[in-house]
Amino acid sequence: MNRVYFLILIGIILSLKAMSQSDYTPPKPNGVDDETYRNGILMLQNAYGQMKRDDKKIFAHDYWNISASYLKMGYPKDTIYHYLLLAKQTNEADFCMIAKANNDHFGGLENSRIYWVVGDSYKKLMEGCESLPNKDIKINPSEYALENKYDLNLVVKLDSIRALDQKYRNGGYNSTLQNPIDEKNILEVETIIKKYGYPGTSLVGKEYESVAWLVIQHSDLVYQEKYLPLINDAVKSKELPEATLKMLIDRVYTKKTGCQIFGSQNGVKFADEKTIDKVKKEYNID
Repeated sequence: MNRVYFLILIGIILSLKAMSQSDYTPPKPNGVDDETYRNGILMLQNAYGQMKRDDKKIFAHDYWNISASYLKMGYPKDTIYHYLLLAKQTNEADFCMIAKANNDHFGGLENSRIYWVVGDSYKKLMEGCESLPNKDIKINPSEYALENKYDLNLVVKLDSIRALDQKYRNGGYNSTLQNPIDEKNILEVETIIKKYGYPGTSLVGKEYESVAWLVIQHSDLVYQEKYLPLINDAVKSKELPEATLKMLIDRVYTKKTGCQIFGSQNGVKFADEKTIDKVKKEYNID
């Protein structure tokens, strides 16, 4: 059997097994410490929880998250590669978008932990990504607002805020230049929230639903805590995807305790089980 197809088959079997057993826990590899293994298991459980909420539909980001979990647990490169390959085969464009973001975060593909473990097989998976259509092509906010019958002033303002939020983050984060912009952005977002409430899906559609959240995510702890209940309400009313709430909770807990709940923060350890269970029950998240 061709090796690539064999790897695909193994990956599918592992995925189906995990999906059919919500409490499935892969064994701890030899030489991996308990804390590292625990962090990977918690990431895996969060990935399976998301798939359940998606009615067991599996998307590219699900396979990517599973691969990241096995990477965290210290599994060998073939296991990690299985899920990366499945992610690409599920939706190549989404795989490339996620992989590019990951590579950019680490300052290049060869600096990423995935590459350190998987090696040139990961680089080979990236082949063809550059030729795919650019999903970051800037839309015209005025045309978008008029076409979808959204508030023109609100959409244009959010478009400007989003661009400013990324001004010194794209291509390398420059905190000296970006921080003053973030301080102005959060004040703009506060004004918007006072006038409209949270500007989510029903007000500005999928294209701009996360802009206000993004600014809050990049703001100081005082604003993050202030607007965490609002983000929670927005998620529960389907104005925002659940991942935004998880990321904001992780950001708050990381700043306050040095630990996270859901695994969205690179290099941050997880909180203890009692704290994780308490937070998940508080926000009604699996």
